[in-house]
Amino acid sequence: MAKYELVSLGAQNGNNRDNHVVHSLCKALDITPATAQKYLIEGHVLKESLSLSLAKSLAAVFSEHGLRVELREMAVLEANSAAPTAPHSKAQQNSAPKLKADFIKLLSGEFPRSSVSREYRIGIVCTLLISLIAPLIYLLMLVGLISFSVFYFSVLVENIGDFSGGIAKQFLLVVPYFIVIVLFLFLLKPLFATYQQPKLYRLQAKRAPALFNLVDVMCDKLAVPRPTEICLDTQVNASAGGLEGWLSLRKGELRLTIGMPLLTGMNMRQLSGILAHEFGHFAQTQAMQTRYIVQTVNHWFYSRAYQPDEWDLRLQNWAKQEHMPFVMNIAIIAAQLSIGFTRFFFKGLFNLNFKLTQYMSRAMEFDADSYESRFVGSDQFENTAIELRKLALAAQKVADINKLAWNDNKLLANIPLAVANLAKQTSKAQMNKIEQQMQRTDSSTWDSHPADKDRIAFVTSRGDQGIFKSELPAALLIGDIDTLSESVSAFFYTQQGIKQPSKFTVSNDSLIENEQQKQQTAEYLKQFFGEIYSGRFFHLSNLVDNKPSGLSDCIAQINAQHLQINNQEQLYFKQLDTLRVASLVKLYYEANLNIAPEEFDLPASNRVDVGNLITESTAAIKQHQNEFKPFDKLLHHRIMLCRSLMSSQQSARLDSLLNALQGIAKLEPIINNLERFHFILDTLIKLDDEWQSKIHSRLLAQTNLCALETKRLAIEAKNISLPDPKYPNLAEFFEGWNGGVLDFSPTIQPSQYMFICEQSYKAAKYKHYWLCAELSQLCMEVESSIDTQALNEPADELALV
Repeated sequence: MAKYELVSLGAQNGNNRDNHVVHSLCKALDITPATAQKYLIEGHVLKESLSLSLAKSLAAVFSEHGLRVELREMAVLEANSAAPTAPHSKAQQNSAPKLKADFIKLLSGEFPRSSVSREYRIGIVCTLLISLIAPLIYLLMLVGLISFSVFYFSVLVENIGDFSGGIAKQFLLVVPYFIVIVLFLFLLKPLFATYQQPKLYRLQAKRAPALFNLVDVMCDKLAVPRPTEICLDTQVNASAGGLEGWLSLRKGELRLTIGMPLLTGMNMRQLSGILAHEFGHFAQTQAMQTRYIVQTVNHWFYSRAYQPDEWDLRLQNWAKQEHMPFVMNIAIIAAQLSIGFTRFFFKGLFNLNFKLTQYMSRAMEFDADSYESRFVGSDQFENTAIELRKLALAAQKVADINKLAWNDNKLLANIPLAVANLAKQTSKAQMNKIEQQMQRTDSSTWDSHPADKDRIAFVTSRGDQGIFKSELPAALLIGDIDTLSESVSAFFYTQQGIKQPSKFTVSNDSLIENEQQKQQTAEYLKQFFGEIYSGRFFHLSNLVDNKPSGLSDCIAQINAQHLQINNQEQLYFKQLDTLRVASLVKLYYEANLNIAPEEFDLPASNRVDVGNLITESTAAIKQHQNEFKPFDKLLHHRIMLCRSLMSSQQSARLDSLLNALQGIAKLEPIINNLERFHFILDTLIKLDDEWQSKIHSRLLAQTNLCALETKRLAIEAKNISLPDPKYPNLAEFFEGWNGGVLDFSPTIQPSQYMFICEQSYKAAKYKHYWLCAELSQLCMEVESSIDTQALNEPADELALV
């Protein structure tokens, strides 16, 4: 692996005796003024034997503090001729803190002690007591169910003999008995349920001795227990918790989890501040135990309220069986209704318990923030919060890049490094947006974490000076940050179900270059279609009404219609929007909700008008689609004229692209339906609780429509071949995006169907876009390689068939 060195080019302002630069370097790197002055000497070697990513990180640090540097690749010496390293070079290489003594030396002064407030302790106790209210109700339900069973079967059953009808006697014996058993087992399940813990990447001390030394020194300084293990993941976050639940918390067996992007994208001061925050949680022994109990209780109620259960599926299967006795059918339906009512009741308990216990979580965060403030200083807290936001934004971009790259059987080899590099490229507009979000967001009574601006105000009011000031890159805490980051990335892929991820990982630069090539392909699309590509599905037919005299004439006719097509497409998409909104308003009317169509910007005043509007919009959409056909035929004619000028390999590729596009165009009605169903379902899910009860049946019906139409799309997509070895047909491509379709079940959350629905139509549009882009590239390369005379020559008629 190539190694790099950093060489000083002097101060950025040209003044190599600038005291401001010297002071800035001293403060950031914790070095003496004499050493900082040497750094300003042009040609001075600052660091040697660095990986590329670490060299770039250090270069960014030096540049930030006024020093110009140059990154040079070091010559690779043969083993037999390797020259001894100069003493001063070794000193530079080892200047980063590694030993415990190095970190102790960096700590200036004693860590200020402070005790938690009385209000904090009282709040924790009150939260614990409140969290026990819901479990008490839960136990009372079990006791009530048992009491009813004893009462019913010991008292009421004695009087059943008075009934002469056999069916009535069977009903009174079988139905209540069946319901009690099902409900009892349904309610007991959370008490015996076991949950599989996700696997974690455990870091060995020998791979990062400097990081372990820093953690040990910090824990000793903060007077908190050292973590039993340190784990790594790819999240932009850090967390503290017990190894194996509540007993581990009691024994002091703690786990520290660090997101690798914090190590690749932050400096030591920022990272140590976040670690100090997590160590603050280590100090909250009683609070962590209380939070564990509260979270366990909340999980119990969530599982009963929302998660599908074996009994739901079992009852559904029994209900589908033929020749089931009538009494048992009644019993099954009654049991399903009882479970549905129980779920509704538990939803209320979960929401109540969850909301009432959020105070404790916010109090714990403020207390942990005080540790961060005292360790790195109050002035650093806001900078770290902003850096976290930048990294989080970059992480989302990396996730999007990886998702798109996976369609080409590729994955980023180094997720943390990609996050860090993208964070450094955060634009001013994005920074302004981040700062605005931090200022606008307020803490809510039901939030688990306080808002950033409230936390910043709290820390700023403390005015802590801090005892750790080093701003060297945190990557220096790891011996080989690139190798470790790649290992953590591979582990993450494995956890996502990707077997042997090394077969798919490519270097970050290579993948980013591939994305740039895709952007170039997208430019061809803009050139070929001009301004008319709007995402509309082109119906490419080989029968053109007025055949152009040649390719040049065909292009001229297309360009002449751009304005008209643009206007038609705007009207077309407006009608699609109108149809979505009108369909939603119609559903509101069906649910007897008090609404006014004018509030939705619809040209209607009552239910009848809305129905007429839906009919008119549907007809207008079909009319626009018919109006697009002559233009689409002209586009197809241009494509085939280009095909006649291609090589056999190019024309074969174009044919496969064209066939796929023609197949996707046939799915346009289904895709439009999915967009409409998704819009309506998304709106219904977000309605207030007051309206939820009124539209519950419509919500289930809309969910069913999403499920059915998504399944219909998957079936039709199997017949559409793709020029892609990974996904031979469109259905498999959809499954890669949405994870597969689901049959409708009332026990599955509507949001799951909504997600699959959304991903399905987005996948169709994504594939349509890139098929058009690649087709455009093939055609534009041909058109740009021939002269005007060739453009005007008629093509071989056989090529147009």
